Amino acid sequence: SNGNSYAVVPKSYYNDKIKISDKLLVALIGGNNSSLAMQKNNYKLSIPLTMARLAFVGETVTSGGKELKNEVDITCTNYVYYLQNQRLYKDALTWLSKAISQIPTSPIWQECIDTTVYNYITYYLNKGGIEEAQNAYNTWIDVLSEKTRNQIPLNIFIGQLNTEPYSMTPDKALDYLDTMARNPLAQTTEGKTVLLRTKEYFWQEKIKPLVAQQLFFEAATVADQGLQDIPSSALLLSLKKQCLNNHAVLIHNQYATLFNQGKYQEALELLQRGIKEVPGNTTLLSDINRVQRALGN
Repeated sequence: SNGNSYAVVPKSYYNDKIKISDKLLVALIGGNNSSLAMQKNNYKLSIPLTMARLAFVGETVTSGGKELKNEVDITCTNYVYYLQNQRLYKDALTWLSKAISQIPTSPIWQECIDTTVYNYITYYLNKGGIEEAQNAYNTWIDVLSEKTRNQIPLNIFIGQLNTEPYSMTPDKALDYLDTMARNPLAQTTEGKTVLLRTKEYFWQEKIKPLVAQQLFFEAATVADQGLQDIPSSALLLSLKKQCLNNHAVLIHNQYATLFNQGKYQEALELLQRGIKEVPGNTTLLSDINRVQRALGN
């Protein structure tokens, strides 16, 4: 500042400089205006400016041309994401369908297409709109990347499992789930997990009314049927054990009434039937020993 010192500009500051055309220099003004418009979500101005810059400069300037194409991709992508953030998924897809034919494919643009279609379908799946989701997938399948094209059918399959059976009776739901189990997507890790979890839920729904009526042995029988369908279910195994224990308690209470009335033979016959239904139950075994002593055996 006193005129007796100077600063050296490091080479790294200008090491990557490139030559640009006069057109590209002029187009910087349009780029600045485009950026300002985009900051205000004014894409009706930002997108035409960005497209006009590319058309004005052309692809003759290799580096500059690539940069401008990249800016077109980014600006259009930001607009599509802006619409999605407003939950205007259908508007985003409508605009996207018009823009695809005018904007050459690039990694940025392809990711935008995949994400938009994926989010649109997910939005409908979360609302239980299976048919809308499937229709959207069928419409957009040809422009999706292979990864997204493979992922969406699995999401729709899981969406079906999470919605359709819940309007059915447990028996009909389990029949429906058996049919769905034949779908190849049911063999994927995620598909198998959701399918088994849903089956488990409806087996539990079959058991609940029986428990409410204190038909514990019948409930345990249904739980056992569920275990034949889902051998790995810790929940159904626990329910079966609990129902059998409750059944044993009912038998014990009935036995106690008969025993106190001196009806030892009836009590013994009751206990013998009970031990066949709940093998190894320590309470019932103890009751049998007691009534046998009372009978002099």
